[in-house]
Amino acid sequence: MTALAAFAMLLCAGDAPAADTAVLAAKIVPVEGQVIDHGVILIGGGKILALGTQAKLKIPPEAAVIDARDLWAMPGIVEAHTHIGLDGGLNDMVFPINPDLSVAPCIDLDSPLVKKALEEGVTTVNSMPGSGTNHAGFSVIFKLAAAGPREAIVRDPGCLKIAQAFNPERDTGDMGATRMGMAYMLRRLLIEGREYAAAWREHEEGTRKDPPPVRRDLERVRLVFEGKIPVINHTYSGWGVAEAIRLFHDEFGLKIIATHVAYGGCQAGEYAAARATRVHIDVGPHLLELHRTGEGRLAGIATEFWQRGVRNLSLNTDAFTLFYAMLSPQQHLFFQASMAAHYGLPEQAALRAITIESARALGIADRVGSLAPGKDADVVLKRGELLDVTSPVDMVLVGGAVAFRREGCGVTVTAPEKPERRDAEEPGEDDVPQGKEVRL
Repeated sequence: MTALAAFAMLLCAGDAPAADTAVLAAKIVPVEGQVIDHGVILIGGGKILALGTQAKLKIPPEAAVIDARDLWAMPGIVEAHTHIGLDGGLNDMVFPINPDLSVAPCIDLDSPLVKKALEEGVTTVNSMPGSGTNHAGFSVIFKLAAAGPREAIVRDPGCLKIAQAFNPERDTGDMGATRMGMAYMLRRLLIEGREYAAAWREHEEGTRKDPPPVRRDLERVRLVFEGKIPVINHTYSGWGVAEAIRLFHDEFGLKIIATHVAYGGCQAGEYAAARATRVHIDVGPHLLELHRTGEGRLAGIATEFWQRGVRNLSLNTDAFTLFYAMLSPQQHLFFQASMAAHYGLPEQAALRAITIESARALGIADRVGSLAPGKDADVVLKRGELLDVTSPVDMVLVGGAVAFRREGCGVTVTAPEKPERRDAEEPGEDDVPQGKEVRL
């Protein structure tokens, strides 16, 4: 059951949380749906309860009011390919295939890169192991603001991480030194994973009496074949993009995110577009092609894919480590979208590429990527649209809580009205101050 479906059931049962926060904005840009002028967002229990105009949507007296009536409200940015917020979880390169590895235990919300990203509106990331091996392990999807690492996790595992071009082409003489060696090892992993998932499915359906022996190295791989998580594949060039799609999607029927896709990868654009239901293209950090376009011109890579019919399109920064942060900082994901639009990608497509399309690729669009009732209340407030690089982010909400507030932004937060104390009466249960711990 999706998060949105569960929220709808709560509404029908009358168990939905009451609004505890109202956000007033000059414009609400939900990404999916019509822009709302002079809007209000009602939030309760960390979820969006309602969107509407200030003239029509009543604000409950018990709700705190965030008055941003001269700002625009947009969904938090979603990053499909990054390596930030991981303490010691980038690459373990002893073996080329590592289905036992996961970066989830490495989440570090205190990283300065996390803080900087949050200040520019990034709220959800898919942070991954590196690309030094063909299968480096599994990513984790998490929020950049939470009480702790466990509370931050949106999904673990996030994706099965594959690298199928350039970086993992090893020169040490072991298997994987050639592309045929990489294809051989990956196919072996996928065959074993498919057979393991099929054995468990037969047991759960009652056509197999005894459960198969548990293989810890294939438990997460099994989730890919059950359709619960996608493959994300680091690949480049027309050959690399086409081969990644052919092996994982065409041969094994898996959902795949082809990421990076530079150095002529757009030549496989039509091939990807024809498989749109389960193939997603994630462009970045390279945004421009200086060659390989066939016309000797400077071209936007995202635009080249768009013109070839690709609509499942997102953008990334591939941000990682403090040392390399200057190359493609996580906080510049909105700038990636702005530059993609500058080089020909339709502006609405560029906005979707860092919000709802990233969320759809990761399989978390029921929670993040747009502003809609039932979704997480991850909201960015700034003067003007999200792609406007001339205005800073003023405030960021994650799960309805203020996670960042720019000094001097002018946004006011008004506490809810308190009911009058009943004279000559002891404080009742309803008089306990909200937000404070109560020990019984």
